[in-house]
Amino acid sequence: MSVRASDNRVLQASILAPAFYWSLGAFVEPPQMSNTAALLQIIAGLFVMRRYAPQSYEIVILGKRSTEKGAEGSHLAIYGCFLLALGSVWGGGYSLLYHFMDQPQSWIGTTASGFGRALQAAGFWLVLMSPDVIMKQVKLSSQIWTVALIGIVAAVAFTLGSWRAGDIPAPYGVARDDWPVCTEKAPVKISQAGKYHPPSSRHYNVTKPVRCLASIGAAQAAGYTFGG
Repeated sequence: MSVRASDNRVLQASILAPAFYWSLGAFVEPPQMSNTAALLQIIAGLFVMRRYAPQSYEIVILGKRSTEKGAEGSHLAIYGCFLLALGSVWGGGYSLLYHFMDQPQSWIGTTASGFGRALQAAGFWLVLMSPDVIMKQVKLSSQIWTVALIGIVAAVAFTLGSWRAGDIPAPYGVARDDWPVCTEKAPVKISQAGKYHPPSSRHYNVTKPVRCLASIGAAQAAGYTFGG
């Protein structure tokens, strides 16, 4: 049974949600948006994993298979959904950790960085190999809890993104007028991540200092590492 566009909430959500995301992205700094998406990715993945973990255990470990007529191979879709969720959790966690570790260049293009996408690719392939199943009814979770969850995640991500904003390289980081200023006598900036940034650093102007030191040697002697 089809419904009118005015009553089609799935269609409405499919249009409004991306519109809200891109509109919000125009006003929110990249760290907050990235952290928000990563946290939502992790949370959604964990819920899906929790839902399909028992069936996936039976399929992979106990060898259980679909035998119902017309649904042969549907067990592949179940395991595929589990792999999609696992890849989502891995990718979101990797993204958060990447930001908190000062976006190390050595992490880009590594086997670990691509593992989440590999899991998702395998999950999509298993879903494609499964038979088509028509769901008679789809029940959505409470809208109140959904909105509350998104709000909490956004608030946490905003806080974490602000905490790390002083270490985001240009053009993503933006220097702020209310940041402390290091003088000529102590020009080396120390960031919240425990990295030192001399005036020659490409991140110097967009690094919020929590401490200022007189020289690179003093920073190294204090146990700080170079921030790039």
